[in-house]
Amino acid sequence: MIQHGLHSVSKSRIDCANKGDRNLDLLRTAAVLVVLVAHCLPKSPPQQAAGHYGVLMFFVHTALVLLLSLKRQMGAPGLTVRFYMQRVFRVYPLSVLCVLVTLAFRISWPDAVYTPRSGVSIMANLLLVQNFLHERVSISPPLWSLPFELQMYAVLPAVFWILRKRGMFGAVCLAAGSMALATIEALTNPFGGLFVTRFIPCFIGGAFAYCMYNWKRRLYWWLWPVVIASLGLFYGINAQIQTVPGDWATCTALGLLVPMFREVPRGLLSKAAVLVARYSYGIYLSHAPLLWLCFQRLAILPAAIRWAVFGALICITPVVLYHLIEEPTIRVGKALSFRMFPIDEVDTQASAKHSLAAS
Repeated sequence: MIQHGLHSVSKSRIDCANKGDRNLDLLRTAAVLVVLVAHCLPKSPPQQAAGHYGVLMFFVHTALVLLLSLKRQMGAPGLTVRFYMQRVFRVYPLSVLCVLVTLAFRISWPDAVYTPRSGVSIMANLLLVQNFLHERVSISPPLWSLPFELQMYAVLPAVFWILRKRGMFGAVCLAAGSMALATIEALTNPFGGLFVTRFIPCFIGGAFAYCMYNWKRRLYWWLWPVVIASLGLFYGINAQIQTVPGDWATCTALGLLVPMFREVPRGLLSKAAVLVARYSYGIYLSHAPLLWLCFQRLAILPAAIRWAVFGALICITPVVLYHLIEEPTIRVGKALSFRMFPIDEVDTQASAKHSLAAS
């Protein structure tokens, strides 16, 4: 029966639905490339800021794309359950593989020595709830952002409902409420220094973008990559903004700016952005093990050879992961949701293409 569902979610249907906003492809491409390049550089304050800025872009992008997906599916039966089910099948298969590979090969990047993990730590990382543990880093460092995305998914249908009812006023209220909640948590410290709610206002940047998404786009498209780079440069060199409120302001600015630019024209840039965006989740999760392999395990090789091997693997590995794991499990999730809530037409774009998952 699932096989029948898989046929109903055919490749042509997914491809047809995947004709998305090229500006969002560019934003996601910028996010994953900034994180990748930052992690290839020696540790420094600007390098750390660059990597963090890349994740902030993911947060805004993911929230916006999933809100747009919910809008396209509005009125379909079982919308909320369908959303949760498809998110689980989108995020977990590759993250679980990342954790298992890291444990199996005792991958220690960026540390020089592997640190064994407790059973509780392993289970938390597998379930992507490790932000509730007092640990310095996740089992694989890029995993740190995924728990915050998953916890955003839990409330996103409610956020969507508020935005549908109240529009921009609802987004402003959500931003103020989420900032107040995070501030209260920081002052009262109920979770012993874990600060679970600190990134919620970052996702609200995507809510602002959603409310403005159909506004007339007046600015030239080529200003969009300039703005992304300029905002990142400002964030990277200004230590005063590299704070929790600074993260909120940066994501709010990104969200307000996303809908202002005309769409990137079809061409080499947009084609490259579509390609990188499609494989971005694999790039995000695989680059840490590949850095460990090339620059720790193969340390006896000349630097030029190690960089060449890394360059080849970071191009090949995400493609393989997407076609062997991501795309098939996405289809399984969609098939199951179709089986539970049969409908004639359903949006299939955002979760198959754009999410960070992060993010």
